[in-house]
Amino acid sequence: MPKSKEPDEVKSIFINPQPPRFNWRSLNRRRKISGLLLAVGISLLLLGVFSGVFGAAFRVFTSATVNFSLKDAQSKSTLEGVTIISDFGEAKTNAKGQARLRLAAGNRKIIFRIDDYLEQDIELSLRIGESLNREIFLVKTPLDSAVVSGTVKSADDGKQLSGVSVELLNSPVEVETKTDPAGRFTLKIPAGKQTLRFKLAGYHQKDQELEAIDKKTTIVEAYLNLE
Repeated sequence: MPKSKEPDEVKSIFINPQPPRFNWRSLNRRRKISGLLLAVGISLLLLGVFSGVFGAAFRVFTSATVNFSLKDAQSKSTLEGVTIISDFGEAKTNAKGQARLRLAAGNRKIIFRIDDYLEQDIELSLRIGESLNREIFLVKTPLDSAVVSGTVKSADDGKQLSGVSVELLNSPVEVETKTDPAGRFTLKIPAGKQTLRFKLAGYHQKDQELEAIDKKTTIVEAYLNLE
């Protein structure tokens, strides 16, 4: 029998681990970046606080105060919920129809808006530190008591014209519509003598008078000529 081969001697090799080298340069760079970010954050925070405080104080000392009282022009009753719009924001009147606005000095346009009333605007010239009282009367929107309906066609070939602007002239409020694909339109307007204006690109503008009858529908037909 052949002799078994003795196993080779196994040599153990021990590696003495070296301690990791600490990168002081990288640590210093990170500290500098963190410090810079912290400084920027604190600066922005302080800027926001001081700009808010001093901005509010600046507005107080360079503005004027206007006290508004809103009323119905006919009944003289107070109007609650009127939206008062300025270039410095909005406000609404309280149950007594009153509202106070602080506005920057100078020429200011104020708009008053509420449902069922005609929108109104005024111009105010304000001085620093001034306090004004203004009484504003709003007019109710006229009730639509008649209806006008009709068709707009081309005077050249009789074709129905779509997208024609139909506007009621001399109205305190905007009353306007457009014809449908079949050239038809319908408008609610006040009763009495009225004038409608028809406009469409490529055609001559046309004004047409009519007599609108209270609680009835008036039928009209308009023809536009090509330019």
